[in-house]
Amino acid sequence: MLNVWLVRARGGRDVAFADVSLKEYVADATLLPVPLAPPSCKHVLEWQGVLAPVFQVGRNANNLAHVLLLQAGEEAPLIGLAIRSAPQRITIKDDDVEGFQPSRCGFWKDVLLSGFVHEGESVPIVDPALMCDARFVSLADRALYPTRNRA
Repeated sequence: MLNVWLVRARGGRDVAFADVSLKEYVADATLLPVPLAPPSCKHVLEWQGVLAPVFQVGRNANNLAHVLLLQAGEEAPLIGLAIRSAPQRITIKDDDVEGFQPSRCGFWKDVLLSGFVHEGESVPIVDPALMCDARFVSLADRALYPTRNRA
């Protein structure tokens, strides 16, 4: 059995993170814009004196968001994920892994550690360290904003 945090990312997809990777849940966080940043990562959140990039799936009309702050380990970078509501801690059993299909996880499949089936859907367990990779941000931008002009 494994404990994970299940969240609904903006854009509607459920993703999960290992219990140990959650640093903080910040409700109604004020996001600071980063000019010329990629669309999926165009804000930062100041938390305990550290600026954390905030990965955002979908559009936000204002600079307020619920943010899950994640860190893969003590030396790993801190990254935020804008989410729709508070995370839910659940326990995954061995049976929950049966039927998991990485191909049904969209662009998240490139940053998953593992996955499970929850309410009939394949849910990726994401590695927050891989979310900081420029290749992942580029891949997510292409998937989320396919018509955006690129220089």
